[in-house]
Formats: sequence, structure tokens, C-alpha cells
Amino acid sequence: DVDAAVNFLKQKGFEEKNISFAGASIGANLSLDALARYGETACAILLSPGLNYRGLKTEAPMKNLGAHQKVWLISAKGEEYSAESVRALHQIGKDAPSGRSTLTLFEGNAHGTDLFSSEKQLTEEISAFVRNS
Repeated sequence: DVDAAVNFLKQKGFEEKNISFAGASIGANLSLDALARYGETACAILLSPGLNYRGLKTEAPMKNLGAHQKVWLISAKGEEYSAESVRALHQIGKDAPSGRSTLTLFEGNAHGTDLFSSEKQLTEEISAFVRNS
């Protein structure tokens, strides 16, 4: 589905450098994988990713980002697996010569898109992140 969406946008005249990815839970893992595979894309917003959701691992894609690519890692502190995952991915992003990541940990235990209910400003902040990437 992600590849089909990218191909559709390219067919409509979008340049790869103007494509960003966002996903929640397993969709976050897919978004990071796509960011790493489409090297000209700018950024990905990951809501509650995991290091390994159903075999979709995130450590290798995080290590393979281009110097211009940005990742915003978002989780709730009380959502332990995802919170641990974003901390680990952020460390990879900080350690990799090319990776750049931002980490946000919210209070509570919301997972994925449920973060929008508890964090009312998140939509606007995501829009700003994409515009500035």
C-alpha cells in the first residue's frame, strides 16, 4: 500500500523530495521502512512504533536514513513497549552519522492514533514538522 501511494503521487507529478510518511503502531514501522527505501523523501512521523511489530523491524531502516531525512518518534510514557522502542530508535538516530531524529514522550498510555485525543496540539505540530523538513 505504501509503495502504491508513492507511485500514485509520482504519477501525479509529485517529486519524491516532497513526499513524507506518517503512521501509527504497525503503520509507524511501515513509514520508517518507506523513508529508508525512498532515499529522496524528507521525513516520517512515527506514532507508537515498535522495534518489531509482526516481523516489521525498525532498527535497520533507522540506521539507513539519508543525511537529509528526519524522523519524529512519538509515544506515551505509559505505553511501555513503544516508549522503550522510541528511546532505542532515537539513540540510533543520534549515533548514526546520517540519521536525525526528534523524540517526544507524552504523559499517559495512549497508543497510536489515540494520541490525537489526548494531545490536542499534535496535528498542528505534525504539520509544522513536515513543513520544516
